[in-house]
Amino acid sequence: MITKDKFLKFYPNNLNASKCWDEMLNQLYEKQLLSELMMVAMLATVRIENGRDFLPRREIITPELAEAHYGYQTRVGKILGNTQTGDGYFFRGSGYPQLTGRWNFQNAQNKTGLPLITNPDLLLDIHNSVLEMVLFAQEKGVKQYADKQDWDTFRHIWNGGSNGLVDFKRVIGDYLSP
Repeated sequence: MITKDKFLKFYPNNLNASKCWDEMLNQLYEKQLLSELMMVAMLATVRIENGRDFLPRREIITPELAEAHYGYQTRVGKILGNTQTGDGYFFRGSGYPQLTGRWNFQNAQNKTGLPLITNPDLLLDIHNSVLEMVLFAQEKGVKQYADKQDWDTFRHIWNGGSNGLVDFKRVIGDYLSP
């Protein structure tokens, strides 16, 4: 069983990891999504998407590369709902969920009430990042996959593919080990 003490043994003296645990526990409980496996899956997602310091961050990418990958004229940019020059960089991966694209930011803004379209950096706050993650998890129904330990489906729904899947499964295994 994962406990906060056990979790923090992986990240000693890490105040961000401690705060992330507390926020995740509270938000999952509040949205009636709390289970041990869901908690583990969400914390592992944060770990894989943001690193061992548990600091919410923006995707590290140059404006030019972001526009080449996510710009409004690219196939991916169109899928992400980017509509104008600069959207690829402005709406690059943000916060714990690594939210990307104008459409996703608008959807997250509608769910959270945060003005994310004008201020994506609000996802750099741990509380806001966890809130968006939990609302996304609720919207996508990923708890059923966490509770069945269907990590492939959980991860596919989370990021649209298998990016980070091997590391995700390793972190899950670490968290669930005796």
